[in-house]
Amino acid sequence: MSELPRLVRTSFLEVAYDERGDPGAPHVVLLPDFPADARTYERVAGLLTDAGYRLLAPYLRGFGATRFLDEDPARSGQLVALGQDAVEFTDALNLTASSSATTGARAAYVVATLQPERVRILITLSVGYGTNDPSQQLFFAQARAYWYLWYFGLERGRAALE
Repeated sequence: MSELPRLVRTSFLEVAYDERGDPGAPHVVLLPDFPADARTYERVAGLLTDAGYRLLAPYLRGFGATRFLDEDPARSGQLVALGQDAVEFTDALNLTASSSATTGARAAYVVATLQPERVRILITLSVGYGTNDPSQQLFFAQARAYWYLWYFGLERGRAALE
């Protein structure tokens, strides 16, 4: 995407994001899923801009140059927090739902469920684990691929990360 990320402020974050394409073109918000970042979409960016779209790819809280505005609040990677970040990101950039398409997975599902008027098209790729239900049965391959999600959700994982 772009060489240096741009920055925009929301109520909790200074969100770093990459942008490519004509500012007047219909926009596509490329939402990465944890633990990916905005560069996840680098391989398709040229195809989308060549098709006439403006791309906006924010870095999730805790990734890239995205920072919390206040050092004191509890950090959260909950789905609702990521969905709220996506809503506030589009608000901060004055993006209209009539021209938006969103790709991503869990945060995009939150936005599309709670505020469907914000999403015109939703394209997702998720090979993930489904829900946040701790009793959900998983195939071993899924559990092995997503071990870090549970690890970082535990106090032990938080302490190791710090």
